[in-house]
This record gives sequence, structure tokens and C-alpha cells, in this order.
Amino acid sequence: MVKTGAQNFKHVCQRMSYPAGHRDIEKSMRCILSASRSKTTPGREVIADKLALSLISRAPMVSQQDSMTKPASENQSDNLFESLLPLRILAHATLALIYLPMVVAYVIFEWPPGHLSASYSLLAFVILGILALMDTIVIYQKVNGIIFSIIDGMLVMGLPVCLWRIAISGFDFLTDFNHYDRGDNALDVELGILTLTPSIISVVYFVIMTVLAIIHMTKGIPSLLFDPKNPPKLKSSCCCVLFSGRREEGDRNELVMHCKHYIFRHSYFRKHSFEPTLLAIVRGSALAFACIGLTVFSIYSGFDQQESYNAGSRSIQETTIPLLTAALNQKQTHSPTLSVTSVAPLDPSASIPGDFLVAEINGIKLDLLTNKTGTNSQVWYCPPTLDIDSAKGICDFYPFHSWYADGNDTSIPLDMGFNISWSGPTTMVIWPTVSQGIAWINSIQVNHTAPLVLRPNKQYNILLTITSYQHGNLNWLSFNSGAFQMQYASFCSLISKTDIIDFVDTTGTGVTSAAFSFSPYQYTVVHQQFSSQSVIVLVIGILASIGGIYASLDAGYAIVFGRTMISNVMGSKPISPFGLFGIFAHNYLQGKISHHFPAMKGDLELEGKERGLPAYLDEVAIDTGYLTNHLNKQNGYQAMSN
Repeated sequence: MVKTGAQNFKHVCQRMSYPAGHRDIEKSMRCILSASRSKTTPGREVIADKLALSLISRAPMVSQQDSMTKPASENQSDNLFESLLPLRILAHATLALIYLPMVVAYVIFEWPPGHLSASYSLLAFVILGILALMDTIVIYQKVNGIIFSIIDGMLVMGLPVCLWRIAISGFDFLTDFNHYDRGDNALDVELGILTLTPSIISVVYFVIMTVLAIIHMTKGIPSLLFDPKNPPKLKSSCCCVLFSGRREEGDRNELVMHCKHYIFRHSYFRKHSFEPTLLAIVRGSALAFACIGLTVFSIYSGFDQQESYNAGSRSIQETTIPLLTAALNQKQTHSPTLSVTSVAPLDPSASIPGDFLVAEINGIKLDLLTNKTGTNSQVWYCPPTLDIDSAKGICDFYPFHSWYADGNDTSIPLDMGFNISWSGPTTMVIWPTVSQGIAWINSIQVNHTAPLVLRPNKQYNILLTITSYQHGNLNWLSFNSGAFQMQYASFCSLISKTDIIDFVDTTGTGVTSAAFSFSPYQYTVVHQQFSSQSVIVLVIGILASIGGIYASLDAGYAIVFGRTMISNVMGSKPISPFGLFGIFAHNYLQGKISHHFPAMKGDLELEGKERGLPAYLDEVAIDTGYLTNHLNKQNGYQAMSN
């Protein structure tokens, strides 16, 4: 029984496995299908039958099962060096892009005046040039892959030595690791690991190339398949240990196409078939430099944040709150009261004057407390009594005592304040604070607030401003004056501040006094909240900074080159314009699209200039793998997404 043209067409497809370059057979088969479907062609079935039978007789008898079960790793053990050539070219280009900024930075920052030791780092470019020359030789000459691989590995492992001082520091770190962490500072260890970066890069290159060679030799990597027509055979002559003759033009062209296919389809130098090669090189180099810069910024941010964490830094959140809120915050604290911490700072050997006195504005002397660990500081303390009617009841909830007493007045009364006096030429520094407990010289209240500096032989009348602080569970108030924000400021700079109501020179008497009071017109308070830098917060901050820099780089990269950095690295395209629905409804969409657009699959299978808009969309926009499972490409390579 004679088959129809369409049946013969399917029979030919099942029997023959023609190379992608045999355009005449492919065109003839499509002609059969077109003739069998055309209603205007007289005797279309007869013509199709004759053409199909003719092709069946000419078609190579390779079954579909045999072509599908052909092992991917066949012949790769014999041509392994040539198969991995595009991978080595890509790795050498990556090393060049990495070492270019490293050598420039090394020359700039490590060049000792009057010495040429940093110029040795320029040998890295010589080594990279030799590697590029070896890659070029492999394309034109048949070489001994084993010897070339050994030379290649030795040159790459020699790159870190070009950065001599970094290599020496890395060697010292490895040989003296137990004593490298001087002062129990983790930064020393991290910097030591950083000096090993050039060596780590070379080791990673060697490991990756070895692992990929083993995988490709045993299982086969589709994108690295290479089967030359004339495999290189080394001659037995000793003078031809490295070379065995010049490659034939056909093999050379196949090897060039093999390298181009991998580099421009499966690496960050990827490009579309219609894009120029120079654009792919510039785009890939820009991507590499952007990634290097982002890595350097990440390392710097990590070191900076860790150094701040080791130094005990704190983050500050500053807000403005009503005075009443500050009073209520103090009410939640158990018995907050006034502490005036004093010290004589200008002369460490000098002691505090014996007649130094701190008293309430009503003349009641505060209790004097001395730090047991040293006599160079004092704390004048107003002990709380929780008795409003007692003589010292004013110390309770200072300076909001009257507000707590009657509950009506929401301002600080004019009768709240304290006086300080002493004699002699000693300059005094004081920290007036209100909190629970005593504010010793090494307390949190004193360490996190600025002091007031009082020079001798003056009679001051000073107006104080309240500032609220919070550190963990500790709340306190600090009294400061704009006149004393600069420590050890000269007296001339003090007279320009309106916080000093008046002052009188008392040089003749040698007595210094200061009367501190509060402004009844302060209705808002600056509140500062200190929070410790936890490791989680530091990591989140580093990631946020890196994310911001990456977003800026990615946006600029997309504006200039028309694609994002991640898409250039991964070559990703959406599976379909239907999002996740296109993934889960794969079979449904495949059937519907094939039914409504029957010519699309045929257009995708075409090659060269015969392709149309569907092939263009497959090239630049959408992964059409849900339409066709296998597309034959030139040289038998499977198409990969750009």
C-alpha cells in the first residue's frame, strides 16, 4: 500500500537524522508537506509520494532511538583539551579582569618611595599575555593537551607571587596562624584571610577546571561537546612534544565556532546572534568590574561595621518630645533624683578644692559621695525621701517636684535649681543629671552626655536646658547649657551665649560661684535613644547598603546595555508571558498555542535568514521551550536561552 505524502513525510522524519547543515534535505521535506497540504497543486499526493520515496532512499538509516541514546561524553576523552578550550578562555579573561584592578591598587598603595618592588606586580600581565597566546596557539596548532594543561596550571598558580608583599603576608598568616590574632581582635584574622585572596583565586581555578574535566570526560557537558573531523595525533619525534602539526581549516573553523558558541551563549559575555562581538566584550567586562566593585564595597562595609561593633558603638535616634512626656518617663523610674558629678580635668595631679560645694537653690547642701576607686571625682547627691513635706522633699522627681506635688503646673518652677561654689584657680567640670541611683564618673549617664566647664574667678548665673536620654532600660535627664557645649572653651566664647544671664569677674576675691536655674518656657525636650549594635542589625545594615549599591549599578547597567546584570549572568528569560500560570499550565498552553498558531513551531525550527518574528522573540524575549522540546542548531548544539 502506497503511503500519502503526509504519511511519507512523517516516515522520513522517523527514519533519518540529518545534520543541521543539510539544507537541501530539510527544504525538500518541507516541500513535501507543503505540496501534500496545497489544494491548488494538481496531483499533490502523487508528487509528495515520489519526493518522499526519493528522500527515503537517500536518507541515512539512523533510527531515532539511536540518535537520542547517543552518549554525550563520546570521544571527549580523546578531545578533552579542545572541548574545554572555551572554558579556559573564559577563565583566563576573568582572571585578567580580576587582576587588572588588583595590580593597579597594589601599585598605588604598596609602592615604597625609591623602590621598584611594586613593579614586579606587572609580571601578572605578562603571565596573562602568555595564557592568551597559548589559547591562540591551540586554535591553530595541534598540541599536547597534558603538557599545555600543566603549563597553564603553573602559570595561574604563579599569579599570586606577582603581588609579592600580599603573598608574603598570606604566607606569614598561614605559618603563624595561632599568633596572628593579636589582641584577640577578629579583624586581624579576617585581614589575614584577605591576603590569601589571590592564592584562593588560583586554587579555585585549578579545582574548577579539574572537576569540570572529570565531569565532561565521564558524563559529558552538552555545551562543551566538540568532535573534530581530524583529531590531533602527536608524532613520535621528540622535537614535537608540544605540537603535532597545523590544524586543518575545517577543524580550526569548528573549534572557533565551538569557542564562540560557549562564550557567547553560556557565559557573562553572552549576546544575541545579531549583536556585535565588541558589544558582548564591553558588556561582560562592565559586568565583571561592577561585581568586583560590589565585592570590595561589601568587604569594606563588613570591616567598618565590625570595627564599630568591637569599639562598642551605639546608634542614636533623636526625637523631640513634650516636657510633660519627659516628666512621665521619669515618673516610671523608681525615685529619680539629682546627681552633680564633678572633676578637676586640666591638671590630673590636682585635686578638687576642699571647699567645693553643691547646694540646692534654697541653700540645703547636697550629700557628698566619693568614688572608692579614686579621689579625683565627687558626686553631690540629692537623696530622695518620697516625703513632699520634708525639708529635702524637693529632691524627689527632680526638677518636676512641684508638678508631682499639686498636679496642676506643667512647667518647671523658678525655685528649682542649684548652686556651686569653690575658691582657688582650679577649673571644674560638672555633669548635672537626674536618674535612678548615683551617677558615678564611669556611669552611663556621665559617659553619654557632655559636661559643663566652669573656669575660676567668675560669678555665673546660668540657665539650663533639659535633654532626655534612654539607654536600654535606663532613662535619665541631663542639664546642659549652650555656653558650655565646647569643652574647655575660652571665656570670650562664653559671653556670646544667651544661656549666661550675667557674670561678674571675681579675680580679687578668688571665689568662683555659679547659680543654675531652669527656663520656665521650655515646653519641648530633645530625646536621644541609644541602642546597641547587635550582630543581626549590623548584618541587615550591611545587606541594605550592598542592596542599594547593587540596585544603582543594576539600573545603570540596564539603561546602558538594555538588560540587567543577573540576566546577563544567568541568561534567564521568562518561560512564557503568563508567569507562574505558564509553568503549571504547560501542557494546556502547548496544545492551545500549537492549535491557534500552527506555523510558529515551524518558524522556530528554521535557520539563518528564513526565521521570522517568533524566532526573534525566542532569541531576545521569551523562552519558547514550552512549544518545542528540541531545536536543532548549527554544529549540533542545543540552543540555550540568552
